[in-house]
Parts: sequence; structure tokens; C-alpha cells
Amino acid sequence: MSSDKQAAVRPVSWLAQLSSTFKGHNRSIYAILISEILFGTAIGWFTVYRPLYMAALGVTEVQIGVISALLFCSQSVGAVLGGWTAGRLGSKRAMQLFDGLAWGVAITLWFLAQNFWYFAAAALINGLFYGAIPNWNRIVADNTPSGRRPTVYGLIHLCYLGSGLFGPVAGYFVSRYGLVTGNRVIYAAGLLIVGAAILVRQLFIRSDSPQQADLTIDSAIGAELTFRQTISFIWKDYRVRVIMLTTVLSNYTLIIWNNYSSLYMTSPQGLALSAGLVSVFPLLSSLSIALVLLFVIPRIQADQYMWYLFLGSATMALGLALFLLIPSHVYWPLVVFALCFNGGNALLQSLRSSLQADVVASALLPRVVAVGSAFSLLASIPIGPLAGTLYRLHPRFPFYLLLTNQVLIALLFISLGRRGRNGVPS
Repeated sequence: MSSDKQAAVRPVSWLAQLSSTFKGHNRSIYAILISEILFGTAIGWFTVYRPLYMAALGVTEVQIGVISALLFCSQSVGAVLGGWTAGRLGSKRAMQLFDGLAWGVAITLWFLAQNFWYFAAAALINGLFYGAIPNWNRIVADNTPSGRRPTVYGLIHLCYLGSGLFGPVAGYFVSRYGLVTGNRVIYAAGLLIVGAAILVRQLFIRSDSPQQADLTIDSAIGAELTFRQTISFIWKDYRVRVIMLTTVLSNYTLIIWNNYSSLYMTSPQGLALSAGLVSVFPLLSSLSIALVLLFVIPRIQADQYMWYLFLGSATMALGLALFLLIPSHVYWPLVVFALCFNGGNALLQSLRSSLQADVVASALLPRVVAVGSAFSLLASIPIGPLAGTLYRLHPRFPFYLLLTNQVLIALLFISLGRRGRNGVPS
């Protein structure tokens, strides 16, 4: 065998595969990745410490749930407006408008917050950022070949969630200045970071000029459908229905975890950890997410999506079961929990986004995402107050609900896997 033939069959090293993950994207995708690091850093800081900040300002557990419900009401309105404005302003302008308004005003209100009403007003404004999401999805889909979508969505989640590496900075602010003043420092810094993210996208994302035609698997699905026909399309396609339903259930997970995990970790009835130590958890989460997104996602083929979607949701359920078994004042099991919960979530979010982009024509994607988001957000409204009531009964109770929720998501992906990739029973 000649040396040329030997070189042709030589397996690609894992380092070369890893390097190729970051190469070959256009400038719009690189701008998205940079902005996700910036957004992820700021939002990660907000998410970890906002429940403790609210509690320090006298907001009760049930009121935290009410604020969550207001946020999801606003998000459902934003999602519908985002789909409507996509064809009028263009995806880039619509994305920038909603993100700039929602985050700029909300962060200012959080910085100035004195009581429940500041947080309620901020929630109503901040939820409008969901108007950016359908347009953001269109930009990513239009600038990514179908075969590279799992890798690109994986990189996006890596940049966003991996920014938890900067979580200890927020922990320093809180430890140095206390919960209230430390959070105000976090919001001041966060406003600058979010502003930088929006500027990067404005300068480097191309304005609705994809380099290629629609490359989705189901490209025969017409992009000319009306809003009513979009709803009909969602109802008739089992794959899209499962994507929507699991998105609703994932929202439940997000609501409960983001609003009550920090409270549980610092509660005497929970893990009884210090507020500063809690900031290390996003760092653990980022490391586990990085392992999955860099070494697992790039190896997954399209015909393996269903199996890995089930694996991701089942691993999250396993992590939650472990979380509930951790005794107070013990931190090290959170390392294992972070690997299971966040690694599984990285699989779930990346592959579900890829599957959705594959089965829906890209020109139709903003409308499908808008309708799906509005439905999932409206269905999520009762969960915040319910979780708050459960937390008042006992801090563990919301996490029992969370565990049941993840098991149900795993079962839904089993049902989708049995039907096959086309949504037809095999």
C-alpha cells in the first residue's frame, strides 16, 4: 500500500476532531458564539444569586413563584411578537430590538430593586427577550449546514453554559460586599457585559443573508404557510409535538431549578452551604457541560438523536435522585450531580435544537418556534407559584416534582424513538 493510501485511511486523532469543531464556521456563527459567552456570564450570575437577592429584600418564597409566573406570561407575549416581527424587521433587527429592550430595562430595575414590585416589573419587561429567540434560531439555522448543526448547537451551549467558569467572580462580589450590595455590583457589571454582547452581534452578524438555501431534511415543507397553517403543521407532525411537549417540561425544570436550587443549597433544611460556596456550582456545571459538548456531541450521527435524547433526560433524572440524597454540609457529591444533571442537559438541549432545525424548513422555523414557545410558556405559568408553595411546605418537595418531570421527558423520547426519525411507528 502506498504512503498516500496509508494516509487516506489513517484515523483522525481526537485532537484533530476537537480542533475541527471550532473551525469552518462563518462570521455570523462566530459572533453568536462570542455573544453567548457574554450573555451566559451575565445571566449565569443573575440566575444563581437573584433568589437570594430577592429573599434578602423581603420577597417570600411564594412571591418568587409569582414573579416566575409573570416572567412566563411576558415571555409568551414576546415569543408571539418575535415571530410576527421576523418578516417585518428581519431576523437580526428583531433579535436586537427585543434583547436590547428586555435586558437593558430589566437589569436597571434589578439594580435599583427595593421590594417585590421592582422584581415584578422587571419580570414583565425581561420576558420580552423571548421575542429574540425565534429570530436567533433562524439566524443559526440559515448559517449552518445541516450536517454540522449538532456541532454548532453544541458549541453554542458550550459557550453559554460554559461561561459558568466565571461564576466564582459573582461569588467574590457577594462574599466581599454582602448579598444586597454584591448583587447590585453584579447587575452593574452585567449591564456592561450584555451591552458588549449586543454590540458584537450588531457588528458581525449578517442581516438575513444566508449563504445557502434551506438545507433542512424536510425542505419540502413550504415556508409560505400562514399562522393558522403553522399550528396545523405542528399538530400533525408527531416529532414537533414531542419537541414542544418536552420543551414545556424542560421549562418546568428550568423554573424550579433556577428559582429554588440556591435557596435549597443554603437552607438549613437543605445542604446548608454558604452563599459564597454556591457560586462554585456553575463552575462544576461548566466543566461537565464542556466534556459532553466537546467529546460526545461531535460524534453523534443524525440517526442516533433519539437514543441520546433519551440518555440525556435519563441522566438528568439520575442526577436529581443523587441530589436529593446529599446530606447537609457536604459538597463533594455535587461534582457527580453536576456531571449527570448538566451533562445530560447539554445532550438534551443541543440535540433537541438540532432535531427541530432538521425537521422544520428554516424559513418556517421562526413561526414554529414562536408558536411553540408561546404554548410552552403559557403552560409553564402555574409552575412557579406551585413550586413556591411546595418549597414552603418543605424545601425538598419541588425537587421531587422535578425528578418526576425528568422521568416523563425520558419516556416521551422513548415513544419518539419507537416511531422512528420520521415520526411514523416503526
